[in-house]
Amino acid sequence: MISSKIRTMRRQKEVTQRQLAAKLGVKQPTVSGWEKGEIRLSIDRLYQIAHALNVTPGELLPDELLPEEPTHAQ
Repeated sequence: MISSKIRTMRRQKEVTQRQLAAKLGVKQPTVSGWEKGEIRLSIDRLYQIAHALNVTPGELLPDELLPEEPTHAQ
């Protein structure tokens, strides 16, 4: 889920929920809601979170949503 990816990336970057909230102009409970999957994200907000964490939006997507690597037949 995107929610767990946000939490994982935020923790890897050593950013608190409160710090992320301040960067995005929201309150800490909103970040908590995103990470618990209680609040849905728009694509725009996903891009803002990615920018605030200095990652690509694709890094916040669950692996099952990422395109498969093409296989090259020989």
